[in-house]
Amino acid sequence: AAPGYGKTTLMRHLALKFVSRPPEDKPQFIPILLRFREVYSLMAGEAKMDFGIIDLPLLVSNHLIQQPEFKNLQPSVNWFGEQLKQGRCLVMLDGLDEVPKAQRQAVRQWVDQQMKTYDKTQFILTSRPHGFELQADEPSYPIQVDLKLRVLDFNPDQKQDFVEKWYRTVYWRIKWEPLLSRSQQSADGAVLDEEQARLRSEQEADEAAKDLVRQIVNSPALNDLARNPLLVTMIASTHRAQTVLPKRRVELYDKIFDLLLGTRPYVKKTALTLTATENKAILQVLAWQLVNAEITQFSPKQGGEWIAAGFQRCVKNREFSPEQFWDEMTDVAGLLVEKELGYLEFAHQTFQEYLAAKHLREMIEGEELLKSQLTNDRWQEVTRFYAALGDATAIIDALLEDPNEYTLPLARRCMEEGRGVEPGTLESLQAALQELLKVSQMSSPSPVPRTVAVGVTETLTISDRLSEELAEVQLVQRFQNLLTLSETTKITRDFITHGEYEMLLTARLLEQFHATAQKGPGGPPDSPVFGITWKDARWFCAWLSTQSNIQESGKVFEYRLPTLEEIEQASELDLQGKQPWTQDSEIAGDVLLVVREELPERYGQLVNYLANGRWKEADQETYEVMKQVAGGAFTSQRLKEFPCEDLRIIDRLWVKFSGGKFGFSVQKQLY
Repeated sequence: AAPGYGKTTLMRHLALKFVSRPPEDKPQFIPILLRFREVYSLMAGEAKMDFGIIDLPLLVSNHLIQQPEFKNLQPSVNWFGEQLKQGRCLVMLDGLDEVPKAQRQAVRQWVDQQMKTYDKTQFILTSRPHGFELQADEPSYPIQVDLKLRVLDFNPDQKQDFVEKWYRTVYWRIKWEPLLSRSQQSADGAVLDEEQARLRSEQEADEAAKDLVRQIVNSPALNDLARNPLLVTMIASTHRAQTVLPKRRVELYDKIFDLLLGTRPYVKKTALTLTATENKAILQVLAWQLVNAEITQFSPKQGGEWIAAGFQRCVKNREFSPEQFWDEMTDVAGLLVEKELGYLEFAHQTFQEYLAAKHLREMIEGEELLKSQLTNDRWQEVTRFYAALGDATAIIDALLEDPNEYTLPLARRCMEEGRGVEPGTLESLQAALQELLKVSQMSSPSPVPRTVAVGVTETLTISDRLSEELAEVQLVQRFQNLLTLSETTKITRDFITHGEYEMLLTARLLEQFHATAQKGPGGPPDSPVFGITWKDARWFCAWLSTQSNIQESGKVFEYRLPTLEEIEQASELDLQGKQPWTQDSEIAGDVLLVVREELPERYGQLVNYLANGRWKEADQETYEVMKQVAGGAFTSQRLKEFPCEDLRIIDRLWVKFSGGKFGFSVQKQLY
């Protein structure tokens, strides 16, 4: 999984579950959790990178000895070896991508050997995708695994469930549980019992969660951002602090650092010695040094040497030591944690990568330094953050100088997150993806099976992955270059491709969108989609409203099928003798064109509720929109004078997003 999807949290959860199980529960495993960032130095021995000198039982024993909670334990290497041979352990190896790239090949070989040696033992290996999949410049030594899984994005229901549980936990533990405790210790006797406290806590939490979910649903950009546990937690923390919710990942990190270094310590009356700006400047230098060294952990002594110059500039004449700084960053801000005795690290690796990117943006030679590391997968997130902090054109152009299976997907992600990209660079990226796709199709690489949903496994080749990247770039470009029909209406200049339509099918498969669209006969990814039904074509138009990359800030759009008149009006279109699908279901279509129509701003929330299948909220919002159009509360006369155009828009939106189940016209047929 990518950063923030809970890989380490899941491993810790499994460890806790297995040590907490009653003896009668089966299966019974001894959980062994090893984080590569903590143990790969032990695997290497004292002076050389010879990964054959230590086997798994010895590694486990040596690692335990270094943990403060096990200082009185004398682990037996032979005992661990016997448990592993008998298959009584669950070995969790966490974060393969966190091993420095230069040493990762040896670590792969070591891991593969341990799995073969202890073949009765269950192993789980976690990694960001780039850390597990071999790159073009790496020797061919993959780790042989029985099953490869990827963690899915949250679907709409899971986002709501997570937010509700997060708020219930936070309100109880941070506010109402302490209130209850103080009340029970009061000399006047308890004025608040636990049942009352829990009820009021849940009421406040549910109200806050409802407001946050509404804001997430009503912003395609925010909805797209809230795809994994880390980002939803950061969004919720920002929302709880009553600050404006950001719409981009880099803006969310900006807000969370302002919150942790400024707002929260002030509110909790634990103000930090230095200002938020000063603390962030020092942390940026620290993060840059860690990224440059390709490590995540550091000793306070080493960290003190790295930050010394900047630290003195910020401290000036105040009595404040680096040791006190580390204490404040761990105990008050919570940005640093001690995971291993005597060593600190950032609470999440993406915090380190974000701060390093910020530091690079402020360095005169920062862009050149970054360009020298573009093929180093340990720098992938730093590159994406850097692109998001300004115009991404230069970085994408640099990635296009060596177009391959690693650089082109990274360029596409920089395009997605960057604040600006020149049109010519987008065209070059699309052309490079198309060329690499042709080459990969001719080479017929081995397919890679992956489980993408419960009971659903797909086989992906490099060509499949490149097709996905190409489709996303094509979609963005398509809606940057529309043909104008009127002041509020534009139409796509050419036909929707198979690759773009497949994006809808993937969203449906992963429960990201509520469509019932079906797969057509298929064809090359960049060829026009054909063989789909009129309903499927309309579903594609509905799905487009959920794609944040094609929206324009401050505007509300409806994506729909064109009318016959609009197709005739667009004289520049080259239809190649084909008939596009239209709003008239009786006219059979061969290809798919899309009209983008700008709607009045009042329809923004309704479109977002419908696009997310939140029918109850959409029904209430329809009432609010109709009141707004009517100019106040409904009267008999106002209903008679209600504008036909608004009735058509409301009906069209409901019918399209519900797949023909809801809408005024549907109700009329029922009546």
